[in-house]
Amino acid sequence: MLRVVAVLLAGVAIGLSWQPYGLWPLLFVGIPAFTLAIRGTRPMPAAGLGYLFGLAMLAIGPLTYLLRRRDRFFVANLSLAAAATCLLIAVHAGLVRFYPTLGSKQLSVAILDAERTSPNPSDLIVIDGELTAGSTLLFYTQQPVHLVNGRINGLWYGSFWPDTPKVFETDDSLRRLWPGPQRLFLLTYHPEDRIPDLSRFGQVHVLASVGGKSVLTNEP
Repeated sequence: MLRVVAVLLAGVAIGLSWQPYGLWPLLFVGIPAFTLAIRGTRPMPAAGLGYLFGLAMLAIGPLTYLLRRRDRFFVANLSLAAAATCLLIAVHAGLVRFYPTLGSKQLSVAILDAERTSPNPSDLIVIDGELTAGSTLLFYTQQPVHLVNGRINGLWYGSFWPDTPKVFETDDSLRRLWPGPQRLFLLTYHPEDRIPDLSRFGQVHVLASVGGKSVLTNEP
């Protein structure tokens, strides 16, 4: 409740900074207040607070237009700049909070840490499903990946060419690889299904879990 009140007060402060009130110093109160109000909240509440604040931003366009019609160009530009600043803050806050779901940086760091702790040149990173399920692993680890049941969507056509790299696995080939000497890092959205299945063929350890995704490995 206090966060909602803080967001509303931040909106009021920014509103009072425009004409006809002209209390422009309140801009330096409203923007930090909004930032602090959403700091530390979970994704859904943060989205709700941002939505409430966004509704207030809908008034910026008509307000700027009316100010320009009255030749209040400086105030109109100031109000537009304030709205753009608040929008950028909200977008950045949303990206920070939803990135664990959208990206795989934390999981990549966990894999790299495991590789530094126990180096093994034969390590293999595997994505359970299509490439987009963990494409940022390629960027953060700078290592090739294999795909389990990944012949779908954009990769489907090219995956059947004779010179295609042998990176496409199936459930059966994954089960054959799992008990072997090669250490595997399997990124999956469904650990509840993969763990009991792969446990029949070898050890299964959860290396890390973030944003609804987990990395499983066949070595401790």
